[in-house]
Amino acid sequence: MKDLPVYKRNTWIFYITQFLHSLVFTIPIWIVYYQGKITVAEISYLVTIQYLSQMFLELPSGALADLIGRKNTNLVGWIIGAASFFLFPLATNFYHFLILALMVGLNDSFRSGSEEALLYDTYKQADKENEYDKVYGN
Repeated sequence: MKDLPVYKRNTWIFYITQFLHSLVFTIPIWIVYYQGKITVAEISYLVTIQYLSQMFLELPSGALADLIGRKNTNLVGWIIGAASFFLFPLATNFYHFLILALMVGLNDSFRSGSEEALLYDTYKQADKENEYDKVYGN
């Protein structure tokens, strides 16, 4: 991978990270796991809070990406996401899960724009902007 141009290397990294992020083995059992610790109503609140936090943190995380760089923002998102998933087994009540839902929302807001922007920037630098849509579509 060392000999690849930067835009091709970043394309492979993008594909791999998208695959790994989508490869969540907990999805079939997450509702059952939650129900052992909290109520269905609380689960609904958590899902809402997670998506609202992601939505409201999109703009600030984008501004942060402009300040500290897209790669750094993306890395921070992955670290927050990994930490939240390692903390899930330790959660025992609604408030623990609330903090985790906020962390997952923050992770998603940090990653969402910075990954695509970083990939687009590398295609733009390589003067191959016209190929970005196809790569992102894949």
